[in-house]
Amino acid sequence: MNYKKKMLLLLFVMIIGLMTACSQNKEEISKEFAQQLFTYPTPSHTKILKKEQDHGEKLVPGNGGQMGVVASVELSTTLSKEEVISYYQKAGLFTYPNSDKKGVELELYFGDDLQKVQELEGYYFRTKDGKRKFPRSYGNEHSSEKVTKYVIQLTSDFEQ
Repeated sequence: MNYKKKMLLLLFVMIIGLMTACSQNKEEISKEFAQQLFTYPTPSHTKILKKEQDHGEKLVPGNGGQMGVVASVELSTTLSKEEVISYYQKAGLFTYPNSDKKGVELELYFGDDLQKVQELEGYYFRTKDGKRKFPRSYGNEHSSEKVTKYVIQLTSDFEQ
């Protein structure tokens, strides 16, 4: 092979390698972010039904072109809505993807006001009217109503 062909082949291999490394890095950052939620302890009388983690440029609305990341856990419980809210109001903030800084707030959705929003790169949850809902936004809700299904979720983004 002549020198020019060898150099073009080497350049091509380097570009492919760089693209693969960047892609793997995004996946690693997304998985690391999701682990915070996946390892968060569940309240008593609660069972994990499903864990999901997705990332993509168009996954999180309004992320300004950054890489969006969503981690969610679907759960079932015999606890009351008030007990679930109280438990997660103590959760504190989670770290941003690819950072040591805390500032990501846990989202909490109940089965009676829950919608799954499907995008090309994955899905996320919102209330039926399309809003994000945090444990603090339930206030001091006094409801002995039993819930069977709810979802906790972390949503954020990071630079590519």
